[in-house]
Amino acid sequence: MNLRLGYLYRLSPVAVFGSFAVGWANGAFWTLGPIFAERETGNVAMVAIFMSATVVAGAVGQLPLGRLSDRFDRRLVIMIGSLLSALAGVGHFFAAKYMEAGIVPCAIFFGLFALPLYALCASHLNDQVEEDGYVEAASGLLLLYAAGAVVGPLVASMLMNRYSANVLFLFTAGVHMCLVIFALTRMCLKSADPSDDKIAFTDSLVSTATTANLDLVDDETETRFAQPEGVRVH
Repeated sequence: MNLRLGYLYRLSPVAVFGSFAVGWANGAFWTLGPIFAERETGNVAMVAIFMSATVVAGAVGQLPLGRLSDRFDRRLVIMIGSLLSALAGVGHFFAAKYMEAGIVPCAIFFGLFALPLYALCASHLNDQVEEDGYVEAASGLLLLYAAGAVVGPLVASMLMNRYSANVLFLFTAGVHMCLVIFALTRMCLKSADPSDDKIAFTDSLVSTATTANLDLVDDETETRFAQPEGVRVH
C-alpha cells in the first residue's frame, strides 16, 4: 500500500496538518511532562498525580468533543479544542511560576482538550475518504503524528534547557495556536461539508483500526464440531 500524503492533504488539509501539529505538542507533553512536574514541584508523587489527571481528563473529553463534531463542522471543534489547549498551556506556565496548586487543574483542562485532538483529526479525514481508504488514512495520519512526536520533544527540550521547565507549555501553546490559525484559514477558504456526508465519531474510531475481527469458524464447521458425525445427541 502506497501512502499518498499529498492526496490525503488535498482531501483534508486540517486533518493532515493537525495530526502533525498534535504530534509535536502531545509528543513533547508525554516525553517531558513528567520532567516538568518533577522540576516544578520536587515531589515524585505529584508527577504521578499530574500525568494521571491529564490522561483521565483526555479519556473523559474524547466522547463529548466527538459528539459535538458530529453535529457541527469538525474543523470548528478542532479549532476550539486547540484554542482551549493553548489557554491551558499558558495557564500551566503561570501556575508553575506563581501558584503551584494550579498545576493539576491546568493538567485536567489540558487533557480534556489536547488529547482528543488526534481522534478529531482522524474523524475529519475519514469523512472525506472512500470506504476502502480508511487504512491508508489511518496509516498516513499515524505517520505524521509519529514524525511530529519525534521532532516536538527535541525542540521543547532545547527550549527547556535554555530557559526553564515551564517553557514546555508555552511551546505546546504555540503549536496549538498554529493549528487554530490554520483551521480558521481553511474554514474561511472552504465551507463545511454537509452533515449527511459524515460518519459518526465513534464509528470513525473503529474504522481507523488496521485489523479486523475475523470469525474463523463458519456455521458448517461449528455444526460439525458441535455434533460429530455418527454421534446422536439426546
